[in-house]
Amino acid sequence: MKALKNIEKSRLLLVDGQKLLVLEKLTNKKRYTLPGGIKKKHESHLAGLIRETYEEIGILLDKSAFRYIATERVKKKNLIKRKHYFVANATLGVPKLMEPQKFKAILWLPWYEVVKFMDASDRAAVTFYFEEQKRIAT
Repeated sequence: MKALKNIEKSRLLLVDGQKLLVLEKLTNKKRYTLPGGIKKKHESHLAGLIRETYEEIGILLDKSAFRYIATERVKKKNLIKRKHYFVANATLGVPKLMEPQKFKAILWLPWYEVVKFMDASDRAAVTFYFEEQKRIAT
């Protein structure tokens, strides 16, 4: 029996009120993603997210800036993929597009306008976070 391959990813919800920082992918269709990526073998989820965030949007974040919100686990044949979601406040710096070979633009957009252009796991995590914020406020 083949061993399962594990892929661990971390994603950042960088928020400013009802706005969310998204990266527009280089595709013919409108597609958005969150900053983050695959952690390296000996990195923690948070260390991987700090590195990926710096590589993609040029903001060097401190561990204390993050709050964990959810993990999604997907198993397909010989693959287990986990996405760990963290949130941080927008006051952490001015984001810059650092990987123009991967992304068209970096944008601050209302979360409810971008979720329909995200993959299912990002959409679920973003919706969960903002709906939870709404419940807490009422």
